[in-house]
Amino acid sequence: MLTFCPTCGNLLSIEKKKKKTEEEAFDVNDEDKEEDKEDELLLHLCCKTCPYSYSIGGTFWSKTDVPIRNKKRVDDVLGGDDAWKNVDTTRSRCPKCSHDVAYFLMVQTRSADEP
Repeated sequence: MLTFCPTCGNLLSIEKKKKKTEEEAFDVNDEDKEEDKEDELLLHLCCKTCPYSYSIGGTFWSKTDVPIRNKKRVDDVLGGDDAWKNVDTTRSRCPKCSHDVAYFLMVQTRSADEP
């Protein structure tokens, strides 16, 4: 899920920030307390261009269901085996199989070819 900054409209990124407790706010010089780093870090949605920050509390996720579509029936572009019944021929020797007759079919590929 993409989340955007409400102040400037830029994309918000997820960052880990240190959790400040009430004791840390008043007691800056107290370095004897050792806590787990996982308990100290909180996830925040932060803007890279302005000081906007939103604390993520709990699980943050979204689900989008994508409908499963049936495959479309593909038509043969040249018309299948019936398209080769009434095609033009020319007398030319094939270098691979040595046949004397070559069959060809002219097909318009796009409308830009018309005058």
